Amino acid sequence: TVEKQICKTTNGGYNWVHIKTFDHNIKTLNILNENQAWASTFNSNGSINYSSSVYFTNDGWETDNQIFSINEFGKYINQIYFSSTNSGYVITSKGEIYETTNNQNFNLVYDCPYSNSSSYAEYDNITAYNNTLLSCGNQANTPGYIKKINNTYDYIFVNGEINKMQLIDETKAYKSMYTSNGRQQLYFYSNLTDWNLTNNFIIRNFHFI
Repeated sequence: TVEKQICKTTNGGYNWVHIKTFDHNIKTLNILNENQAWASTFNSNGSINYSSSVYFTNDGWETDNQIFSINEFGKYINQIYFSSTNSGYVITSKGEIYETTNNQNFNLVYDCPYSNSSSYAEYDNITAYNNTLLSCGNQANTPGYIKKINNTYDYIFVNGEINKMQLIDETKAYKSMYTSNGRQQLYFYSNLTDWNLTNNFIIRNFHFI
């Protein structure tokens, strides 16, 4: 993406073809396959009175439909995650999680009680596997993460700011977190409760396949 535009490459990034321009800047993309994808956009109008929307395409952005929107002071759609055409999540910058099971109706399933009233984006990472979900962000005042197991949501406090999380399956996950010594390090857990430091390397980013 380039600001308001979606572009496509078929040769590994050497050449790009423009395929879609939105009215507002693109915040995030979720691509399921060559034809089906979602994009979230947001517009601040020079203030913190944000408006943001989610769009879905079923034909590679030849056409698309707006399927969800938020127009609230100080918050916007910060991340989207879809595992299939119908099942997905939307998380706002303030830790509100909306879920859909039909790609049309989005229900508020969790509203983080520890979010503050500033315009600062506190939640920008979401990972899910079947009916397990983790979400984290820049929660400096009350550092922690949102955890969903089956249909139960909890907020888990930690002693450090988590930068990213990734579920490998329903019980295994990784996270990178700033520790008391100021280092961002990688942790792993295998039962959704006990986190273990993997090594002493300083981690900037990660992705497991």
